[in-house]
Amino acid sequence: MPQYINPIIGIKVEFPDNWSFRYWKNRKSPPVNPDAHQSSYDDLPSAKSPHKTLFTALPRYEKGLPLLSGCVEFVMLYREGGYDIDSEFQRNEGEVIRSYGKQCVAGNDAEYMHFEQRFDGCISIRRVYYWQYQPEVWIACIVGGNSSEQFKEALSILENSRKLKLVQ
Repeated sequence: MPQYINPIIGIKVEFPDNWSFRYWKNRKSPPVNPDAHQSSYDDLPSAKSPHKTLFTALPRYEKGLPLLSGCVEFVMLYREGGYDIDSEFQRNEGEVIRSYGKQCVAGNDAEYMHFEQRFDGCISIRRVYYWQYQPEVWIACIVGGNSSEQFKEALSILENSRKLKLVQ
């Protein structure tokens, strides 16, 4: 079973065999915007580089990429004045549902925003979890799918993530 382990933030995420993920250690080519991706576990966001993608995971398909899929992505964000989820994800005309809640994610007390929006004849379902990691540094996890089944599969990956002992 493929897994992402980050000893600095203390998270382990396991993926089903039909999913793959990319992070700084297993990339085959450099990302388009290298400043927006971690280059090591301790490469944290800062005022100069406020967004760091930790990993992006998608299901693998045998015959090309599907038009519809699920996704799990972890990012770290530097936000000097705190994290405001509504300013990060502004409403748009296709949005049909927006709700908020709290849930434990890998041993962290997280808040989330759940939203669904219509596009091209389908409903995209997204949930963004976020919690404070350090002063001015936040961890966000985006879980999504372009169908209820894909969203539930991505959500189950996050729900099975674990907290690890932090490296000192």
